[in-house]
Amino acid sequence: MTTATENNILDVIRTEATKLVPGLDAERLRPEVHIADVGIESVQMIELVARVEEHFEVTLPDYELSGVETIGGLIALVVAAGSADGH
Repeated sequence: MTTATENNILDVIRTEATKLVPGLDAERLRPEVHIADVGIESVQMIELVARVEEHFEVTLPDYELSGVETIGGLIALVVAAGSADGH
């Protein structure tokens, strides 16, 4: 995946997160930002992951998701899953 694709993943995360978290400023969602620091709670994170998986047609392993703390970590999982799936 190229940087443009990583930017595309970030755009989808921003779009979906702002639908799930009222008042969330999408611009605060940058790769280095901790997910908890922007107010995304665990239930919202589960829904966000489901929407990202659906959008990119990938499956993100639960055991890897449990260690994700930043937006960049989530992006990296999507990139890895897309590579493994041949996307």
